[in-house]
Amino acid sequence: MAFWVDWTIAGPHSIKAQYVLQQDPEGTAGATVNTYTVGSDRGAEVMTLVYAYNFSKRTQLYAAYNQVKNDTNTNAFTLGQTGTTVGGKQTAIGMGMRYSF
Repeated sequence: MAFWVDWTIAGPHSIKAQYVLQQDPEGTAGATVNTYTVGSDRGAEVMTLVYAYNFSKRTQLYAAYNQVKNDTNTNAFTLGQTGTTVGGKQTAIGMGMRYSF
């Protein structure tokens, strides 16, 4: 289940947000489906919030906040290449500039 919002506030300002819920894999408990072990409390939540400012039609500056929170029996979901503990939570903050050719 996922929700996305992209809202242009006024002029060059915009906010983008997402919320994704990875539910527990279903099947025989203990079995592996793709890379996920089936059982309870093996899902995750992902939340992202981005503020963007358009300097021009082609240039945008943005700042983002991301959070991944694993359920109590999994460490399968991460931000990038960095691992997390079972039931762990990761957060990331970033800034960037996008130029469209």
